[in-house]
Formats: sequence, C-alpha cells, structure tokens
Amino acid sequence: MKIITFILFLLVSSAAYAQLDLKKAAAVSSALGYDPAKIGKGAMDTLTPKLGLSADQATKVSGVIQKFLANKSSFVSESKTKPSSYKTKLEAEQKTLVDGMKSNLTPEQVGTYTGLKPSQTDTANSLYQLFY
Repeated sequence: MKIITFILFLLVSSAAYAQLDLKKAAAVSSALGYDPAKIGKGAMDTLTPKLGLSADQATKVSGVIQKFLANKSSFVSESKTKPSSYKTKLEAEQKTLVDGMKSNLTPEQVGTYTGLKPSQTDTANSLYQLFY
C-alpha cells in the first residue's frame, strides 16, 4: 500500500511540476509578445475562409494549430538566444503541424495552405508564427 501511495505521489508531483514548467514557458513567451491563443484565432480567421474549411475541419485544424503554438511557446524565447536550437525544435514541431494539416485537409487545401506562407518579414501576418 505504501508503494502505491508513493507512486501516486510521484505521478501527481511530476504532473504539477510539468504544469509549472508550462506556466513558466507561457509567461516567458507572453513577455515576448507571443500569445498562442491570439495567434491561433488570427490564423483560423485567415485559414477558414481561404481554405473553405467545413465546421468539422475548422475544429480539427484549430486543435492542430493550438497544439503547435502551445508547444512552440516552450521554446520561442530561444529564437534570439539559441537560434540553432530554436530552428531544430521548430522544424520538428512544423513536421507535426504539417502532418496534422494533411490529415485534416484535402490535397487542394494543403496546396492552398502552403501558398499562404508569408514572407519572412511579414511578422504582422498571423500565419507567420506557423511558418517561422
């Protein structure tokens, strides 16, 4: 019984620590002006009409984008301090993003999505954060 209680304590402790770590990452990214919820809403406001997303697709694509942006918030601060680390992590997350998009969009919609990639200097574009 003591072992089970100890294991449960460890699980709860690690979950609480992970939440604190995510909150810390969110605070750092928020200080940098990186707000995943705001960026995600802007991206969906652009993508929904441009891709002609159905309600079901919009829900699924929004989930994929929110997950990507939340994960990106944990390392976005490295874009200035550790650019090579940032690039490596971004590429891995973008692969997951693209795979998620491909599984929820038609091939035509994927092509349209790819064509919406903003220039690297267009930081005001909500889609910028999905590509850079």
